[in-house]
Amino acid sequence: MRFDFRYVLQQPFLLLWKHKPLILLNLPGSLAGALFTALFPLMFALPFFVESGPLNRLLDDPWPIFALIFGGSVVLMLSTTPLSIFTSSAVIRGVTKVETGQELGSLRDLLREVIPFFWRVVGLTALQGGVGLLFAALPAVLIVITAGVAVICLGPLMPMTTPLVFVFSLVGILAMHIILVEDVGVLEAIRIGWQDFKKTWLSLVLVFLIVSQLGGMIFGVLFILPSLGVVPFFIALSSSDPQTAVVPMSIGLVAVGLFVPFMVFGLMMFTTFTQTALAIMYLEVRKIVPLPHDVPPSPPS
Repeated sequence: MRFDFRYVLQQPFLLLWKHKPLILLNLPGSLAGALFTALFPLMFALPFFVESGPLNRLLDDPWPIFALIFGGSVVLMLSTTPLSIFTSSAVIRGVTKVETGQELGSLRDLLREVIPFFWRVVGLTALQGGVGLLFAALPAVLIVITAGVAVICLGPLMPMTTPLVFVFSLVGILAMHIILVEDVGVLEAIRIGWQDFKKTWLSLVLVFLIVSQLGGMIFGVLFILPSLGVVPFFIALSSSDPQTAVVPMSIGLVAVGLFVPFMVFGLMMFTTFTQTALAIMYLEVRKIVPLPHDVPPSPPS
């Protein structure tokens, strides 16, 4: 059986058009992501204008505002990560139910169904993050320990990191779907995911690249116009005259207000489309590569 690229790329649009409520599952995470994106550049911009520019005259002490923005960004990031894992699991579960001919049910039912899988998916995500952090930090540690000599040794190996990241990401994606669909443990899911990847790696890489580009286009079209509207706000911050900064700062504040809903909608569409396409990709892989004999298929929900 061949990998059906056309179906994998076309079906997400048709499925989401018919089952629009699935998009709403990503509303909380998208709202938090939009707020974080709006606060993130401001958090880094504020320190540069504390000693000069209008902030030191408009505000007696701008550092509490900086601390508030920084703390709010950290809280948003930490609180939304488990929420995003939970909602993305529900989307994957919903897509696989629709694609296998089962009744989708309500969003509440989907959220209830993924509760038994939650900690396994969190464990897989934490494992991925830990391994990724280790590989990211290891070169820096070696460079410090060897007083820079490691740069000479690691330099030729750096081009290899891109394919390794691809393999690492795709095996992780497969493992997450295996946990949610086949109801197995984390290590077993990784083992099966690696076997699936070895047998269908070219198709997986191509679909992953195409889906990433399509999702990026959806996100970019909805994101670029409101993001350009934020520019006047930063122009106002860099102005040395508070009087001339009032008008562009007002325009910038309005732009930020418009930016958030556009960003929320863009993130919802981008995230749900990507999750749906990857879930359908997994189901195509499962048609080509049957489960190992020691892993019985999960019963219908």
